Amino acid sequence: MRTLKNSFILLVISLLMFACQPNDIEIDLPEHEPRLSIFSQVIPDQVMLVTVTKSFNSLKPADDIKGDSALINQLMVSNAIVKVHFSGRTVVLHNSSPGIYISTSVLQVPNQQYTLEVLDPATGLTCSATSTMLEKVSFDDLKVKSEITSADTNHVLEYTISDVAGKDNYYLVTYTPLNKRAGARNNNPFLSVSPPQNNYQLLTDRLFTEGQHNGKLSLNAEAGDTLAVSLINISEEYYKYLVVYQKSGRVFNQLTGEPIDFPTNIKNGYGFFTTHNPDVRIINL
Repeated sequence: MRTLKNSFILLVISLLMFACQPNDIEIDLPEHEPRLSIFSQVIPDQVMLVTVTKSFNSLKPADDIKGDSALINQLMVSNAIVKVHFSGRTVVLHNSSPGIYISTSVLQVPNQQYTLEVLDPATGLTCSATSTMLEKVSFDDLKVKSEITSADTNHVLEYTISDVAGKDNYYLVTYTPLNKRAGARNNNPFLSVSPPQNNYQLLTDRLFTEGQHNGKLSLNAEAGDTLAVSLINISEEYYKYLVVYQKSGRVFNQLTGEPIDFPTNIKNGYGFFTTHNPDVRIINL
């Protein structure tokens, strides 16, 4: 009798669960319209770099995507016309490699507005953006401390920076390996198609005490490595953009995470056009 009762209860529960299952809903999504996606960096001494890619349909079947590297190469936009306007001048960036455009003639003028215009003749896609170059902020102090344990040696970057007075400020501290001890070729930390990865910290001056901040950043590095460490005074808009990327789990997530609503200052496109004058220090471990 007890077995029959238990079986009846399980049957009722199963029927209730089945009844609670929602019906399939057909969703008619509009066809994806590709747009240009922008990422920029400024390198000290009059160098500006802009990468140009195309967006793609993130709902495309996985079988059609042949891996991250192949996908990125496919989306790189070559032979685009990339211009930057500032101080009554127009500078045309040259295509150094697929999707990467560089100029050594863009002066770094604090509080100057820079306007980017991009045209892809192959597709007719265009986009534009405007950014103001903020004042350069330098490290007050920067050093690496090493902690030796029985299992490993941990390296920690310790730094001190002073706030720019008179307004709310936002900062980006990041490091990039220039070369590894194992003999890998040297890499320019700025010639990258993506924003900083997990080796960075975002700061707001609300964290500062009496206009100063002492910070620490764990280094994924070992003795013999060479690192480029930079401090960048960034806009509130770019700060919010990087915060969303940080929460997304991958900084360069716009290629594979299109449904996320990332902030952007690009008109008729994606990504972010930022201008800044970083303080870059080279550290040999």
